[in-house]
Amino acid sequence: MNEHNMHAMHQGHNDSIGCSVNECKFHDGGVNYCTLKEIQVVKHEPEAKTVECTDCGSFAKQ
Repeated sequence: MNEHNMHAMHQGHNDSIGCSVNECKFHDGGVNYCTLKEIQVVKHEPEAKTVECTDCGSFAKQ
């Protein structure tokens, strides 16, 4: 999580970023959306070949 994302939070949620991770502090509790203006998608393998190789790099535990 970088400082840019911390300050980019929307009022409410971002209709362009669906999210079902209730444990994230940026999850909009009432609906399955993220409250950030943008997120960083990261990979944790040298080459991403499947969805399981990627994660939301903007996640922050509540």
